[in-house]
Amino acid sequence: MTTKRKVSKGNDVAPIIANDRTMLPARFIAENLGADVEWIEAEQKVVMTKP
Repeated sequence: MTTKRKVSKGNDVAPIIANDRTMLPARFIAENLGADVEWIEAEQKVVMTKP
């Protein structure tokens, strides 16, 4: 993925197409948009924050 400012790393997980929708890993998208990503195991949730 390339943006105006940088070239990102490739994605090591393939997209999935299900029910006519393309699903990508949340971390891949968030980090390429400049967000920080945290996995909270106890709550089984992802938290994305934009610095």
